Amino acid sequence: MRVIYNVVRGRDIETSPGIRKTVWDRVGIMIVDGDRISIRLDAIPAGQWDGWLKAFPREDAPMQSPAPAPAPAPAYGAHYGAQAAPVARTLADEDVPF
Repeated sequence: MRVIYNVVRGRDIETSPGIRKTVWDRVGIMIVDGDRISIRLDAIPAGQWDGWLKAFPREDAPMQSPAPAPAPAPAYGAHYGAQAAPVARTLADEDVPF
């Protein structure tokens, strides 16, 4: 079973004079699937950051298996003037630059 966590970094802000509050900025997700752990960062914290990230369980249901890929669209011209519908990209389709 896969479990998804939010990866966050904490920042202290002053809400009013003398009162400080921690604000959590989500910077990615962590997926735990048995003994495998995958981390995807959507942002890299900058500025006054202590270098620590924390993982908190997400409030929604665990991640389901990905939906099966849609059937290929008919070739252009199968119906005169009809164009193939665009195929939605999935996370697996994305190219990793490194």
